[in-house]
Amino acid sequence: MEEVFRRRVSEEFLNSLLGWVHSGFSVHDEQTVPTEDVQGAERLARYLTRGPLPIDVVEKVEGGRLRVRTPPDPRTGLVEKILDPLDLIHALTTQIPDPGQHMVRYYAWYSNRSRGARDAVGARLAGAQPQPEPTPSPSRASWARLLRRIFEIDPLLCAACGSAMKIVSVITEPKVIDAILRHLAKTGGRDPFEGRAPPAA
Repeated sequence: MEEVFRRRVSEEFLNSLLGWVHSGFSVHDEQTVPTEDVQGAERLARYLTRGPLPIDVVEKVEGGRLRVRTPPDPRTGLVEKILDPLDLIHALTTQIPDPGQHMVRYYAWYSNRSRGARDAVGARLAGAQPQPEPTPSPSRASWARLLRRIFEIDPLLCAACGSAMKIVSVITEPKVIDAILRHLAKTGGRDPFEGRAPPAA
């Protein structure tokens, strides 16, 4: 089957493809359908072509939005969601990995639920103990290192007292950033990187 798939490509790509050590194709043959089993082949074809949602659970509402009936949420008890069409597509395609990305799923002993249960039992047996302050990983702290090299200042040290500071939030919304910059411009806020006069003797 792999050879059949490998040869159903364009001629210009054929030589390169046949030279691969790994074919790039994978065939799952755990469940086989004999040639004479017409109903089994039809069931398999229906399974392959079925949509991710039954058509009767999606209903269009005002404003071009969609009402999607879902199984009851165990936390909130909600049985439907109102979504924009693009949000629905995003929810349905979340499990599709990005190109080149491999999704790893863990089951049984290694599943998230099983590990969480073991951690909870271990925490109860050990008693409440203070957790150490997490230290920033090198990738997260690299921005501070770069600022130290460029501006010769440490952005994680207080300019007034020299004590270490920690990040409490990161603002990424353009509207909020614009509002802060307008406020600084109106109140005469000083650029922290502008030159300063030498200290008075």
